[in-house]
Amino acid sequence: MAWLMAGAAICTAAALLVALFVPPELRVRGFAPMVLGSALLGGLVGLVPGVREIEVAAARTMLGVEEDLVVPARPSPAHRLRSIAFVQVHLLSGAVLAAGLTMALPASTVVIVDVLRGGAGSFLPLPADPLGRAAAGIGAVLLAVLVLVIWWPLGALAARLAPVLLGPTAQDRLALALARSAQEAARTRIARDLHDGIGHALTVVSLQAAAGRHVITRDPASAEEALARIEDTARRALEELDGMLAALREDAPSGGAEPSGQHRRRLEAVLAEHRRAGMDLHAQVDVPPDLPAVQGEHLVRILAELLANAHRHGGPGPVELRLGPVGSVLHLEVSNPLADAADAADAADADPAVEDRMPRRGGHGLPGLSERCALFGGELEAGAEAGRWRARVRLPILQEEP
Repeated sequence: MAWLMAGAAICTAAALLVALFVPPELRVRGFAPMVLGSALLGGLVGLVPGVREIEVAAARTMLGVEEDLVVPARPSPAHRLRSIAFVQVHLLSGAVLAAGLTMALPASTVVIVDVLRGGAGSFLPLPADPLGRAAAGIGAVLLAVLVLVIWWPLGALAARLAPVLLGPTAQDRLALALARSAQEAARTRIARDLHDGIGHALTVVSLQAAAGRHVITRDPASAEEALARIEDTARRALEELDGMLAALREDAPSGGAEPSGQHRRRLEAVLAEHRRAGMDLHAQVDVPPDLPAVQGEHLVRILAELLANAHRHGGPGPVELRLGPVGSVLHLEVSNPLADAADAADAADADPAVEDRMPRRGGHGLPGLSERCALFGGELEAGAEAGRWRARVRLPILQEEP
């Protein structure tokens, strides 16, 4: 209601401004076109800097929109057109509510009172016959009820349109994917550096501390040497950690998307690797030539994780893989036979190495895949179906700016 009343106030101000340039004799006859023109003209307010920010905040607080809404640092023509469209929706919705409350509701109230009093009609002429007067009264009641509840469908419609007109465009999702890809590459590099540097240093410290503890009573010199090594190793580890923290503070860019076309070779390498590992893989792969590099990179990771899951958790039998575009959406489906729990347990007892290929609880594979898909506005569906485990991925194919 508050969002609609705000729109009504702005539309009224725009109508008063338009009325200054409309001759008085045309204001009454052209009232509805004047209001409509005012809303369309007022939509140009969407071009004013800061208006989109206000509409986004209002949609979140007043309409309860929880989907992603964006305020781009550098609005594109698509952002500006969508901002204008949403402002027009805001003004027209407010104008409808204002017209109902200020005109339709009072008129229907007067008609109801005239019908109850039995008058001829002080505002609108009423039929003389009882049936006609009853119909007029019922119509007035229905109109009044409609005016009192119309705010709800108008608000629901605006809440549905807000993510469409104020949400991220395909270019926004692509830019977000590039940014998150760079962040992910940075986290991977940091994890590798921590493992190779700090982890190695802590291992050395642990070994030297254990050696020093064993010889501290019978060979104090060796114990002192071990403590000196611990001190030196810890100092170097702290210097390395300070270097990594300094790089993080500087927010230096790192990594990024691989060159365009490289993901196709990586896809082929992933398929060949699983075939060499013994997987009976039947693949139908059709990668769109215009697939953005960052999206192709994530596609390789999604496919690798799905095939790894089939290798670890699936039963014996062929693994089916289909990858290809359908319109502007890339479809990926991987299916594999379900493993029999009893057979898997017997195999693990006979060969402990099989345990590594059995399903593990508490994994983060599917949630991680869902996050990767959502990054591009896609979705993941996975579950048992007709004796096989099927995973379906749908990814909108994003287009890079020229």
